[in-house]
Amino acid sequence: MCSFDVRRRDVRHPGSSGGAGERMVIVAPDYVGMGTEGDTPFLIGTGQAHSSLDALRAAYQLPDVTLADQAVVWGHSQGGHAALWTGLIAEDYAPDLAIEGVSAISPVTDPVSLVQSIEHSAVGSVLVSLGLTAYSNTYDDVPFDDTIRPGAHVMIREAAERCVPSSALLASIIAGTGGDSILAEDVGGSGFGDRLRENTPSAEMPFPLLVAGGEADEVISIAITESWVADQCAAGFDDLDFRVYPGFGHLSVLEVPSALPEELIIWTEERFSGEPGLSTC
Repeated sequence: MCSFDVRRRDVRHPGSSGGAGERMVIVAPDYVGMGTEGDTPFLIGTGQAHSSLDALRAAYQLPDVTLADQAVVWGHSQGGHAALWTGLIAEDYAPDLAIEGVSAISPVTDPVSLVQSIEHSAVGSVLVSLGLTAYSNTYDDVPFDDTIRPGAHVMIREAAERCVPSSALLASIIAGTGGDSILAEDVGGSGFGDRLRENTPSAEMPFPLLVAGGEADEVISIAITESWVADQCAAGFDDLDFRVYPGFGHLSVLEVPSALPEELIIWTEERFSGEPGLSTC
């Protein structure tokens, strides 16, 4: 839904300048509903994954462009959730594509826990509203008006229409909610929560997976990611490399002096060269 060029013009894809990244072509898809007809699948796993895989297929059809057969999936935040789901369905949905690995940076791994951790903040209310709008448009058993607590409907619908909320809107959300959740009931026991669980990804994919995040992530707590990684390792999905970067936040983990950008390029080059992935399980 939101993109770096809207919020921060100094945040770049790790492969956008210099070094090995110059030999890579980055395919950065929008999702359905972003300038096209249809509902945007915000945190809806298969919808995001279909857009990603369809975009890669389209890239191979570009005239006068020669691309290698291999591809590696990258994603950050919502895009990290999309990357995980892309890895999960790639073999079934797009067996014609040669996916060699998936990298999910600061990803949404547990949507229910994420909602519970952010729903009392103004920015969190905006993110929850984006998710709820997408889910109510997709699932008949997640009615928007019944899921939002009385009195919050107008401001939350306004928030859901914006990628970057204004300071005035954030102030009105704080004043209107008093720090309370915008949801009418605990998400864990609601129809919204049930659908969020359906869209919780796993690490069950046939190629190496890199999951990484900043220890000081202020949007998606690293504790949520650590818990998910532990569950995936315990389930036997051990082709998983998990890295935490001390002192870096949700966006700053992508920027120098974070070691992540350079390490991601190296990790990607290793996938293209056929090297086995590292397991930290």
